Amino acid sequence: MGRVWILASAALLLLPELARACAVCYGSAEGEMIDGARASVLFLLGLTYLLLGGGIGLVFVARRRTGAKQENEEGDDR
Repeated sequence: MGRVWILASAALLLLPELARACAVCYGSAEGEMIDGARASVLFLLGLTYLLLGGGIGLVFVARRRTGAKQENEEGDDR
């Protein structure tokens, strides 16, 4: 396993064109790849907040239902 890493490191040092970075790493602010990356980040952030908001909303609905059920049970006992 160690030989594989040594050979890969040597290949990258001797042939740097194999280790070319993408447009994002070079700092390009234009292009389809950059636009796609931005759109995917926004989508994933939106999805995260949607799921968190839904979970928090479920907690509030469950608390409200539990409170209403307890009030109905107390009213029936009287």
